[in-house]
Amino acid sequence: MGRPAPELPAPEIPTPEIPASAGGQTRAQPVVELLTALAMTAGRGPVARAIISEAQLTAADRAADIGCGPGTAVRQAARRGVPVTGIDPSSVALRLARLLTRTGADASITWMRGSAERLPLPDGSATVLWSVSSVHHWTDQPAGLAEVRRVLAPGGRVLLAERLIRPGTRGHTAHGFTRAQAEDLAQALTSAGFASVRSKILTAGRRTMVVVRADQADPAQALLARYDTERVAAKVSPAEIATRPPDLWRYHELLPVSAAANVVTLGEGMTPLLHMPRTGEALGVPGLMMKDESLVPTGTFKARGAAVGVSRAAELGVAGVAMPTNGNAGAAWAAYAARAGLASLIVMPAAAPAITRAECAAAGSELYLVDGLIGDAARLVSAAIARRAGYQDVATLREPYRIEGKKTTGLEIAEQLGFRLPDVIVYPTGGGVGIIGIYKAMLELRELGWAELPRPGGAIRHGRDRRRGRRRCPARGPARGCQARRLPRLSRGGCLLHRRPPAARIRLACCRRRRGGAQHRNRAEVPGHRAGRLASARARR
Repeated sequence: MGRPAPELPAPEIPTPEIPASAGGQTRAQPVVELLTALAMTAGRGPVARAIISEAQLTAADRAADIGCGPGTAVRQAARRGVPVTGIDPSSVALRLARLLTRTGADASITWMRGSAERLPLPDGSATVLWSVSSVHHWTDQPAGLAEVRRVLAPGGRVLLAERLIRPGTRGHTAHGFTRAQAEDLAQALTSAGFASVRSKILTAGRRTMVVVRADQADPAQALLARYDTERVAAKVSPAEIATRPPDLWRYHELLPVSAAANVVTLGEGMTPLLHMPRTGEALGVPGLMMKDESLVPTGTFKARGAAVGVSRAAELGVAGVAMPTNGNAGAAWAAYAARAGLASLIVMPAAAPAITRAECAAAGSELYLVDGLIGDAARLVSAAIARRAGYQDVATLREPYRIEGKKTTGLEIAEQLGFRLPDVIVYPTGGGVGIIGIYKAMLELRELGWAELPRPGGAIRHGRDRRRGRRRCPARGPARGCQARRLPRLSRGGCLLHRRPPAARIRLACCRRRRGGAQHRNRAEVPGHRAGRLASARARR
């Protein structure tokens, strides 16, 4: 769940103000009202800190607490510099909340009257919502969750925390969740379009709480498929996998296709891991090995992602696939779509290699050339999909299943080394699908208890601006002679290590963890490259 929040001091209950009457005289605050306020705030400090810890609040977040009464969690968040909006449908509770949070430290708190079914917040105004206390009593739960999702900013979080009601509990149970209600709510959040929905039991002070957390899908980030690794570990072992046919589908428990009848295959996977002793000696890298991916169908590792992506698309009933490409990926997806009997729409720059254009045409793909870069091709694909029912956009990181195919490279490396992983895996990185997939494979192997993580590293090639002597990012423009470097122009320019494109944080996380690193590499800086040897020769002169 991330780093735990620092311990915060228990909240102090400020003395309620006694408002003046219209006639200039004061009146005593009703005893019932005051006692209600004290009852709703006393003893809630540990619970509030637990809620904020689970929400992972930072000063950069904007929070909204729905149906929260005076809201101890609101004050705890405000003390951390988080701007908070408290929303309560009860006018009495709203007045109490305004009284009890009227301090200088809580200047960022705004109290509003409303309900979860119709939040008085502008679209995308909140980063975190929590304490939706009456969610299982809403008159229209789907409408309420849809409204919450509407106002939650992309990448935001929703946290529903209530006390746990155990079987046989007597007394007032209006505000609380049973385990079954928490599971039903998690399912409702999934149906409403939230991602990474999970529930857990949390002990906060003397209270046992049930917490349901979900994330708002961020359109700038990639989706990742998840598996029940405990169930997989109980069902299969490395020894059993070794007896299966030598293709990538030997790992079907860790792939998204649910039925063997839906598998679309051309015999891809289980490519050799070759020892490179002379090259390793020349580079000073003993034990160097290379994964030879030229043997997979269509002659490129793109076939791995296409095999799994097309299989899953066919299983879901997709009518056709569409993608922009620089060449190799389009050829692979066209071939596998033809194998599955699906239509394919491929758009590539006119400067793409003639051989990949011929491969797409031979596979019966609907092929278009664009006078521009892959970004221009992507815009044409998006416009075409909007007019075609049943077509799926399978561009880089637009769907989660290509990553699942690419991760089989990592699974094969582990198996071929007896599940004793190498110290470093170096992978040439363009769009980033391969390095994400390999790292995801390593994480799943660790969860299965079959292997430990190595140190991954991505190498991102760049050029040099000769006029100013500065390094130039290839994402800001095409490079001559190398189709793999014809990357799309990003908004405001940039690349993986500069202004980040979709899913860049995942790619960098793959390299940063386990003390890895992603590096820009010029040809002259790559060991063994001809440009590097020439540069070394000039230096010796």
